[in-house]
Amino acid sequence: FLNSIKCYGFPNHELHLKVGTPVMLLRNIDHSIGLCNGTRLVITKLFTHMFECKILTGSNGGHK
Repeated sequence: FLNSIKCYGFPNHELHLKVGTPVMLLRNIDHSIGLCNGTRLVITKLFTHMFECKILTGSNGGHK
């Protein structure tokens, strides 16, 4: 969606991530394993179109 927005004078949308970067979920994915809105994670591996994270908060902290 963000790549489809074109505004004169603004660069195209790009997201640069690195291993070790903390991130926060903005949507509920799977409440039973603690992946809900506001969950803090840290990036552990980067792939072409996805990344792997470790959960930092909640009862499932430490799980990938």
